[in-house]
Amino acid sequence: MSHFSNIQTKIKNKKYLENALDTLNIKFTQKLQIEIGSDEEQKLPTLVISEFGHEDFGFKWASNHYQFVVDELMWKSPLNLNLFTDKLNEIYACETIVQESIKQNFQLIEEKQIQGSTQYTFERYKMKS
Repeated sequence: MSHFSNIQTKIKNKKYLENALDTLNIKFTQKLQIEIGSDEEQKLPTLVISEFGHEDFGFKWASNHYQFVVDELMWKSPLNLNLFTDKLNEIYACETIVQESIKQNFQLIEEKQIQGSTQYTFERYKMKS
């Protein structure tokens, strides 16, 4: 028997989510019509994780953010589910910081790992008018 959970996230940008999944080496596909679970609200995820031999996990758009839809009993990743979501959120946050800074004309100068944290150094030159 399957029990699907909708795990709330603060993930809003699909491209950054895709980049985070790529960084974790998680295979995913985009599917417009796939049923996850049996009730109506479990349908039409945007990204489906096909990494673990099932297409039972995915991210669906929920008005202003993505929800992670997963059958916790069928989760077969070497990372436990909480560790996976923590790592995904961390990588997504880093991706957002870098990409949004670049959009504001900042240039990434340095990226350092310090005691389990990522430190970024950006620089921006004033544009001549």
